[in-house]
Amino acid sequence: MVDDELIAGVIEAQKEIGSGYIVSEPFERYKYSDWKNVRITFEEFKNEVLMKSAKYIENVLEINSRFKKSKRYLYLINLIDTVKNIN
Repeated sequence: MVDDELIAGVIEAQKEIGSGYIVSEPFERYKYSDWKNVRITFEEFKNEVLMKSAKYIENVLEINSRFKKSKRYLYLINLIDTVKNIN
């Protein structure tokens, strides 16, 4: 494996009710979905996370424009900014 590569996969997991929109800690119970052990560069992964995060926020704002004034919105924006600054 090259230094800037990640091994990625998709998992299916149940998150606890009330745990919020974003889970940033490992799941205790999960199962792999259709694919796993896919090699991608860190930059590809980072760009995908940023793109999907922006789309998620856009979709939520279409449903509820007041979301932009919430603490959860600020939390997501801060997470996105943190990811943007990772090299």
